[in-house]
Amino acid sequence: MRKVLRIAFVVLLYVFISTGIMAQSVKHNASLDTSYVVNLLDELSNEINKGNIELAKQKAREAKSISIEIDFDDGIVRSELTLVDAYLTEKLLDSAETLIQHLILTHPESKYRARMHNFEAVAYNYRENNIEAINAFNQAEKYLDRVPAESRDRMGAGITMNRASSYMKIGDRISGFESYLSSLRFAEQSGDTLILIIGLNNLGDSYTNFKEFDKAVFYLERALTLVEEKELDSERLRILMNLANAKTGQEEYSEAESLYKEALELHKKVRQNIPPYQILFNMGKLYVDMGEYDQAYEYLSESLEYCVTLNIPQGIYFNQFGLGQLYFFQKDYPKAIDWLKKAYVQAEMIGSLPMIQDAREYLYESYKLNGAYNEALVVYEEFVHVNDSLKEVESNSKIAEFRSELELDRQTELNRLLEEKQHEQEARLEIQFILILAASIVIALIFILLIQSYRATRKMEELNAQLQNQKEELEQVSKTKDKLFAIISHDLRSPLSSMQGLLYLINSDHLTLSEIKDLVKNIEPTMRKNVDTMENLLAWAREQLSGVKLSIDNINIQPVVEGVIDNHSLQIEAKNIEVHQQYTVTNALADSNALRLVVRNLITNAIKFTPKGGNIFIQSIEDSEDDNMVRFSIKDTGIGIPESMRDTLFKPFSETRRGTAQEKGSGFGLSICKEFVERMNGSLTFESKENEGSTFIIKLPKSS
Repeated sequence: MRKVLRIAFVVLLYVFISTGIMAQSVKHNASLDTSYVVNLLDELSNEINKGNIELAKQKAREAKSISIEIDFDDGIVRSELTLVDAYLTEKLLDSAETLIQHLILTHPESKYRARMHNFEAVAYNYRENNIEAINAFNQAEKYLDRVPAESRDRMGAGITMNRASSYMKIGDRISGFESYLSSLRFAEQSGDTLILIIGLNNLGDSYTNFKEFDKAVFYLERALTLVEEKELDSERLRILMNLANAKTGQEEYSEAESLYKEALELHKKVRQNIPPYQILFNMGKLYVDMGEYDQAYEYLSESLEYCVTLNIPQGIYFNQFGLGQLYFFQKDYPKAIDWLKKAYVQAEMIGSLPMIQDAREYLYESYKLNGAYNEALVVYEEFVHVNDSLKEVESNSKIAEFRSELELDRQTELNRLLEEKQHEQEARLEIQFILILAASIVIALIFILLIQSYRATRKMEELNAQLQNQKEELEQVSKTKDKLFAIISHDLRSPLSSMQGLLYLINSDHLTLSEIKDLVKNIEPTMRKNVDTMENLLAWAREQLSGVKLSIDNINIQPVVEGVIDNHSLQIEAKNIEVHQQYTVTNALADSNALRLVVRNLITNAIKFTPKGGNIFIQSIEDSEDDNMVRFSIKDTGIGIPESMRDTLFKPFSETRRGTAQEKGSGFGLSICKEFVERMNGSLTFESKENEGSTFIIKLPKSS
């Protein structure tokens, strides 16, 4: 009676839907024929696979409207089957089942009868009515002879593939593996990529349920590679979710999280009107495994709410079980028991042994840890009884044979992939070798160019340095020339002009003898200064042109000093300077001419910069720092040397200043002195304080 009422309800609902569709249908041009409908419907399968569900439904309704108008029965059936496919993709199971039942009742002799029962089985599968699903798949097989020969095998492989999942869910692994193997063989032999993708995806999902995650990842990654080549977004979404589940099982949580998020974005595109309850559950389960319980509770609760609203038994079970696990791991055993009991009841309603066993296992542990030992014992006995049965089925030789065959296929594929990778690696290595060789040649050429450039740069720098030195030398020579000409043209010219004037006066008989003597007496110091300057210039010129060859010998310093003092007695008397001499060591190794020039320059400088009534102290003693050296010093009580002149004092033609009686100097006497002293293996230094005087110290080797 209930079945009759259900059929009547389906028929009435179909009449209502058909009436609405007819009322809204557009009046088509009579020129529209069956070929237009067929072409339109041929496009829809791809649109559904790409996730364009709303577009597919819109075109299916258009095709149905045209088919009714032109009385094209085949077009009507195909349009409604396309709508069923779209409803199943959207998980609108009530709409899908209603339309399927209507098609079976109204078109019992249709050539699409096998497809009707296949869709019916898929709907049962989604509701976890696995036994009904298997029966429906078997019904579909009975009507394969109505399917056109060119698509019969493909249809049969699809039915076999879908039935394999149902077998796996009820624990019949023998039939499941047999069905998977059969459909995969067909897909590989026929080159049917879509069947192969679905088969690999389902097989990977089954291995995840068996906790054989490495095999699951292998099949799912292979399926993902194929689906990306075909751009089938709906299948890609399923594969991403299943692969994320397998990665979670492998505890590769970061990669699993990325895959779930990618699936969530893709879901928004291909299933806009369907809540992503399955992805939300999987993400909740992932966060349970990661120990992020607050986030896990949020995702699981949201997923459970969607599943209850949509009446999805399997989704309700998994979310209830997930919440039970969450509280179990948090050691809140009363709440864990509450959720696990709900999951256990739901698993029994579904009739899935694996689900029942999972719920029993956690219920047993929760009861035991909560101290409810009687309840724990009851659940444990039920668990062991069913588990033994499952193990017995698992050990069956037939299932072992199918699994071995699948594993052999997997290993063969792995070997093929390894060979491909090896060839790719060899090709890459060959290319890398060529690139490395080319790079090495380029680097060698660059290195050679750099060396050449470096050498050229070094040579250029050396030439620049030489040019700079020559420039500085030329500048110095130019300055020396200018200074020399200034000395000759001014300092030497003035006294000679005075001498010329004196000679003119003497020849003219205008002067008395007394006046001539006074003039000669006055001009004598100037002439003496000129003679000193000329000697310095001659010594400097010889040194610059060819170098003076010194003759080092045992020299008595005292006579040299006294001779210089006698020659400059008039300048000393004119400034009323007292000269004090002290000699304890008089012999030194020196050149007599060079020593005389040095002593003369130092004494004339002391006279020049000492005011009237001053003193000059000349001392020759043994050096206190070195017994082998003579310390000869000339100290004056003059005006001293300013700080600004001390650094350049011994440089040729350095800055000069006038003496205390406005005496002028040439500026190169001290430089000649220092050079000659050092060539006699000695040293020349000075000490000075402004307005207190200066001391010039000569150190020469002591003679034996």
